[in-house]
Amino acid sequence: MRSSGPSESTLEAVRETFIRKRQMWLESASRQNLEHHLATLQTTATIRKIVCFGLGSPGRLCGYHCTRVHTQHAAVETMVASLAMRGLNGRQEIKCYAQDPVYDEIDKEFLASIGITPLDDPKGFLEVDEHTLVFSVSPNVPVKQIVTDLQWPAAMIWNTVTPAQKDKSWVKRVEKNGTIGWTW
Repeated sequence: MRSSGPSESTLEAVRETFIRKRQMWLESASRQNLEHHLATLQTTATIRKIVCFGLGSPGRLCGYHCTRVHTQHAAVETMVASLAMRGLNGRQEIKCYAQDPVYDEIDKEFLASIGITPLDDPKGFLEVDEHTLVFSVSPNVPVKQIVTDLQWPAAMIWNTVTPAQKDKSWVKRVEKNGTIGWTW
């Protein structure tokens, strides 16, 4: 529901944008914060995969969402490197998956080129197991609730829930045209 139609971007344009946005990410305090949190994560679980939900389309190359989307995909690379550095991967390759209904063919080809396997709904949810780090920031569906109903992952990264937000919940809404959406 977040966007309609294919991105109309070329694979090369997406790749060039990602390289620029990845560099900004690598130089950011947010990357340093993420690395610190992963370095101090108190777990003995082996993390063999990262499953991402709702990161957005890398092929839509305009506006704030473009930076956010590319930054989130670049953060996946940081997570893989940080977890491997700590040895939390059990010396195995960390496989990366992403599920978002807006991914088009260019997005899927680009994601595969950076080591992320795109999955259609509900296959991302079905990939989650006790060896998974789930990554989902600002999804428009209740990812955290769905994941924990199916299988508890080793770790989850999502938006911070502040005390004022604890009483809020996801509410299903049906639009006039019959499409279903979720509101926080």
